[in-house]
Amino acid sequence: SDMIDNGLVNFTQFLTYIRKHVDRLTIRAVSILQRSHEICLDFFNDSAFDMARDILITPKRLSYAREKEKNLYESLIDLTNSKQNEIQKLILQAVNEIHEILTD
Repeated sequence: SDMIDNGLVNFTQFLTYIRKHVDRLTIRAVSILQRSHEICLDFFNDSAFDMARDILITPKRLSYAREKEKNLYESLIDLTNSKQNEIQKLILQAVNEIHEILTD
């Protein structure tokens, strides 16, 4: 009879220990899940912010690139127009040299 009574008291203490241990494990698991959830949300927020920024900035970048490309093209055209006589002279010299080499 004493063994049964002691066994029941010990069993009750054992159940209490098991419950507390399971509670601690549950709290630890929930903490890990919460942290991973926070990390995912941070990543999502950062990605959304970057996408919104790209949507706003990309057209400006394209416009800037087009403007610079246009300026570069115009300066190149101006340069070739101003140097056209020199370019023609160089081409004529090259043709004459090749013509002389071929006729010899």
